[in-house]
Amino acid sequence: MNYLVRGLLGSSFLVAAGLAMSGPASAQPVSSNRSDAVAPVFSWQGFYAGVIGGYGHMHAEGSAAHPAGPDITTTTFFTSGSGTFTFTDTVPGAPADAANFSMNDESWFLGAEAGYDHDLGPVVVGGVVDLAGSGMSGRTVAGDSAIKVGLDWFGTARVRIGLPIDRFLVYGTGGLAIGGIKTDLSTPLGATSDRFTKVGWAAGAGVSYAVTEKVVLDLSYLHLGFGSHSVSGAAGRAKVKLSNDLIRFGVSYKFD
Repeated sequence: MNYLVRGLLGSSFLVAAGLAMSGPASAQPVSSNRSDAVAPVFSWQGFYAGVIGGYGHMHAEGSAAHPAGPDITTTTFFTSGSGTFTFTDTVPGAPADAANFSMNDESWFLGAEAGYDHDLGPVVVGGVVDLAGSGMSGRTVAGDSAIKVGLDWFGTARVRIGLPIDRFLVYGTGGLAIGGIKTDLSTPLGATSDRFTKVGWAAGAGVSYAVTEKVVLDLSYLHLGFGSHSVSGAAGRAKVKLSNDLIRFGVSYKFD
C-alpha cells in the first residue's frame, strides 16, 4: 500500500506541475472585448456519505494455559460366593500446560461511512466515521489447548488531513477504533468463551478522486490495533493481542 500511495502522490504532483507549466504559447495581450473562460476549482468542502468494502488481514498472538486436572478414580464391586470384592483404579488428571500461539486470517468486509471535509485551500481537514461487518476469524492450537479469535464487526472515528491536487486528495488519517471480538478457549478441562467490545486505535493513508462534483471514489489502507484482552474460566486462561490491516474501497456522495 505504501508503494501505491507514493505512486499516486508522485503522479499527482507531476500532473499538477504540468498544469502549472502549460498555457498560451504567446504572452501577447488579448483584446479587451474577449473573455477567457476559467475552469472552476474543485472544492472538497462539505458533508459526504457512502459505502465501503474491502479485504482485511487479522493477526492474533498470545498464550494459553490451564492448571492440572483432578485425578479420576473409579471403583468396581465384584460379588462372588466368597464375598464382595472392591477394585479401585486411579487415572492421573491432565497435566498443567502453557504455550504460546500465533494465527492469521483474511476475509472481506462491507459497511458504510460518513464525514465532513473543510477545504482550506492548500490543505483539507475533516473527520469521518465508519462501521463495517467482518468475517475475519482464526483458529489454532497452543499446546493441548485450542484457541479461536474472531472480529465480528469494527468501526472507526478518525481525523483526515489531505493535500488537494484538483480532483485528487492524498491524505493521512488516524483516530479511534472499536471492534466486536469473540474469543473461544478449549482445554482438556472444558471450554470457556467471551464476547465483548474493545476500543483501540486506527491509522492509515489513502487517495480520493472526485469523478463528478458529487461522486467521490476512495482507496485507502488502514491499520487497527486493539491491544490485548483475556478470557478465563475453570477450563483455563488465554491472553490475546489482536490487530488488523485493511485495504478499503469506497464510493461516496458529496452533499455540498
